[in-house]
Formats: sequence, structure tokens, C-alpha cells
Amino acid sequence: MDKYYENQAGTGIAIYKGSQIQKGHGFLGRFFKGTLLPLLKIALPHVTSSAISSAGEIANEMRQGKNFKSAAKSSLKRHAIDLAEQGLNTLKGEGRPRKKPKIVKKYLF
Repeated sequence: MDKYYENQAGTGIAIYKGSQIQKGHGFLGRFFKGTLLPLLKIALPHVTSSAISSAGEIANEMRQGKNFKSAAKSSLKRHAIDLAEQGLNTLKGEGRPRKKPKIVKKYLF
């Protein structure tokens, strides 16, 4: 029975063995999970609402007789500037709030 498990495990050549300190995820996994995902969660509601209102404006301008290309260019440019301003206002980098240090009174008596 022991031979069966030895055959399943292979020869145990160290070349094919992974590093002992490897935990997974790697640099890109931590980057996406720790940086991009939170930013996307913050930005996604703003982007979707802006896209919906932009689509409405494009439809109204096309109804008035403008062609799609010029209507989309003007509307998307205006909304992109608004999103950039909102993003700069939202991500000011205030950091996490710090706790006030506790004052410990020492009595001599």
C-alpha cells in the first residue's frame, strides 16, 4: 500500500516543488484586491449614473436633429470632466481617523 502512495506522489525531485513561503495571490492579486477593487466600488455608482444621464442627453440632442457623433462627443466630454472633479473631491486622502491619546493622571498620594 505504501508503494501506491509513493507512485502517486512521484519521485520527489526538488525542481518541481513549489516554494515553501508561497501563499498565492502574488503581487497582482494584492494590487487588484487591495487597490483597484475598492476604487472601483467607490467609482462605479458615479460612473453608472453619469452614463445613464449622458445617454439621455445624447438621445435628446439626436431628437433635436444633431447627429450621434457630435452629440456623444459633447455629452461624454462634459460628463467625463464632471466625473474627474467628483473623483478628486471624493478621494482627498484624509486617511483613517486617529484615536486621541488617553491622558493618565498619576497621583502621588
